[in-house]
Amino acid sequence: MFEKYPDVLTVAELQEALGIGRSLAYRLVRDGCIRHVRVGRKILIPRRYLLEFVGVEWYNDDSHSNRVAVMRRQN
Repeated sequence: MFEKYPDVLTVAELQEALGIGRSLAYRLVRDGCIRHVRVGRKILIPRRYLLEFVGVEWYNDDSHSNRVAVMRRQN
């Protein structure tokens, strides 16, 4: 899953990988739904953090409800 993406993604690559818009991508990062690393002003998302977001941890009750709430606010 996501093999075509580099080991560290930019927010633009995160958008493409998840098929979401810019605002939602930044909201997911800002709200801590997707872990990330900041290097200066740049936001970088290691691919393993993306896999965490879409993987098994998605089904954890607390993190799942937080992610669903963030995605519902987008609509």
